[in-house]
Amino acid sequence: MEGKKPLESWGHPISENIRHSIRTVCTDCYWEWGNKPRHVRGAAVVGFSKNPPFPSKVEFLVSIGAFVIECPRCFSKFWFHIEEVSYVVLERFFIQR
Repeated sequence: MEGKKPLESWGHPISENIRHSIRTVCTDCYWEWGNKPRHVRGAAVVGFSKNPPFPSKVEFLVSIGAFVIECPRCFSKFWFHIEEVSYVVLERFFIQR
């Protein structure tokens, strides 16, 4: 993110009891974060980590960190890698810190 303030981790941290989701789907009830409207996605973000436990294994994803999501259906938490464009759009309009 050239010329911008560096990102800092905030909110709920990633811990060993929060599972990684490759496809932005809740690891308990399979609620799908990625196909929801932006305001629903933004409200579900409860944290951001600039240092996820391991790098993204998705070849085309340039990860800048990871979102921690609280599922609005079952209230479990899960995390996934996030790219810059998704972070910027959600932060600007929808994430409530």
